[in-house]
Amino acid sequence: MRSIFFLIFFHFFFFALAQKQAFVSEYYIYSGFPPADSLPKMKFLHSWGDSRWSAPFAPMAGDIRFAAHDSIILIAGGSYLTAWDRKNGQLLWERGFRHRKNYSNLSRSLRVLKNKPWGMVSNDKNGAYVFNYYTGELIDSLPFASDNPEARISPDGKWLAVYGGQYLLSKIKNLKTGEVRELPGTLAAIEFHPQKEEAVVSIVRSQNMQVQLAKLELNSLQLDPIKTDFNYRQTQRIAFSQDGELLALGFFHGRLEIWDYLDQAKLMDTIVDRSWIEGLEFSPNDKELLIVGSVNILLWKRKSQKLKPVPLPKDCRCNGWEDGSWDQEGKGFLLACRQWAHPVYLTKKGVGGQLKGAETFMFPPDILSFSPDGKYLAVGSHYGPNVRILKTKQPNWRQDLPPNDSVLSYYQLRFSPDGNYLLALPSAYQHKAGVKPLYSFPDLKLQPQKLKKHYLDACFTPNSRAILGIHYRKNNVFDYVLELQPIKNYWGPSAAKWEQKLKEEGQPFVPLLWQSHSINLAHWLNGRVSKLLPAPAVRGYDNKSALMSEHCFGGFTAKQNYYAGIGQNGHLYLYDGHTGQPKAVVPFQGRAVSHTAISPDGRYIAVVSWEGLISLYEVPKPLRD
Repeated sequence: MRSIFFLIFFHFFFFALAQKQAFVSEYYIYSGFPPADSLPKMKFLHSWGDSRWSAPFAPMAGDIRFAAHDSIILIAGGSYLTAWDRKNGQLLWERGFRHRKNYSNLSRSLRVLKNKPWGMVSNDKNGAYVFNYYTGELIDSLPFASDNPEARISPDGKWLAVYGGQYLLSKIKNLKTGEVRELPGTLAAIEFHPQKEEAVVSIVRSQNMQVQLAKLELNSLQLDPIKTDFNYRQTQRIAFSQDGELLALGFFHGRLEIWDYLDQAKLMDTIVDRSWIEGLEFSPNDKELLIVGSVNILLWKRKSQKLKPVPLPKDCRCNGWEDGSWDQEGKGFLLACRQWAHPVYLTKKGVGGQLKGAETFMFPPDILSFSPDGKYLAVGSHYGPNVRILKTKQPNWRQDLPPNDSVLSYYQLRFSPDGNYLLALPSAYQHKAGVKPLYSFPDLKLQPQKLKKHYLDACFTPNSRAILGIHYRKNNVFDYVLELQPIKNYWGPSAAKWEQKLKEEGQPFVPLLWQSHSINLAHWLNGRVSKLLPAPAVRGYDNKSALMSEHCFGGFTAKQNYYAGIGQNGHLYLYDGHTGQPKAVVPFQGRAVSHTAISPDGRYIAVVSWEGLISLYEVPKPLRD
């Protein structure tokens, strides 16, 4: 349900931004690329990680369920649906979904039937799929050409519904007859009754996303409004008790309501979490309701009608729970956290921990940064609070940045030019005041420097003795200012002089916004690049800007002789830093390139795929700095 809210919010946000300034979101380098087969190919060295086992893809997708008498764990995250052996963590089968150009490729809405070996999942731009959870074999589907769809299947396996997405449409399919019909109204949520031929739907009835509950008769598709006294924004989750007598509703901002479905009487109305309610599920014996918030895990006792928090072991506390579901006997539950590499199983008393599984990253990686000497690669994510350091010549070596409770996710990772520091810049508005972002390297000891502002981007000065950060000027989201933060014994231009220098050079002053930003800020401030490209064709700004989105631009080498980037045809190239012409191609075999980076010495190029796999390639010697 979060998807509708995010789509509307960002539509109006970026529309308003476009009225104030030209925002660069697309970059086209040269249309006349030589065939990829005619260029030298870089040598593949090795790869790391795979986020298919890790927390289902944050922030808007991912579910986790037990199947086959709790012997199989199903995970829908990213572009994959996977099945794992609970005991040994071995992959049993996997199914990838076709990636549609210009759309995300996330999976969600995972459900498992009790009386059939069936599971159900939805995927962006593809729709809903019903599958055999033992083999992954496709049983049926309901196409739905929209981003961020949600889907539900009736407990008896007769009805399949898909709804939401950018078009706010909804469809329902009778899996016995194959008949497909459109559902009435604009739906924010739907849940099938466990025993009757009906469902409860949440209908968006106004532009401010207020909703009305209604009973949907499945055969006639007739709506019967349910009398409720709430007037909240859209419903995020709906859950029936096993006997169909109770109805749990999860709203945005962590509000929970529990209703007597037969009498339409409210039993509880409270706030259970600071953010989303990620999961609502009644226990198999109907005595308890599992509530998975973004931070809190709670149980609602049906008999006493009281909430009880589940005590969490120290190594299982999470700032970003993604989903949760009961085991078959109702003794405990399976949980997924965006911070942890593996699923968590806990009893109702909070006893348990992380389950076995393949070695993976703890989150979908999308931030890459090489050390100046190219020996290390720092990996982070906009979606999680963890940073991992890898060695380019030792694929089995790894070191994680010490946990920082003040950080939920990161914007940027940067090594200092002398290689003695690592800057782990937290996401703006997601970190507490006074957070410390600087670490010594390679011992990774936290340094005393604190962030007084919400930096949108930052980098080191050429002498590595200060950090230059960019933030909003006087809370004006359309005006930015530089701030200098000394590390030790800094001498050089002040922040105001740096800013004036940029303006004199005519460089655009655009910081990180969402996931597109001016990556070349570091190159400007370090004096490495006077003019990025001679004749770029930039849509959305002007030909002098030479801005690239971070998805396309992998950075320059230290001497600016080469840079890495994704061409208009989707191939990853090494470009000449002076002419902009492709000089070599990366033989990337993944489904789609997500992010890339080039080492300062020009020896290595790292690539992240949408599946979360990081691959390292070696550049031919004649094409290095």
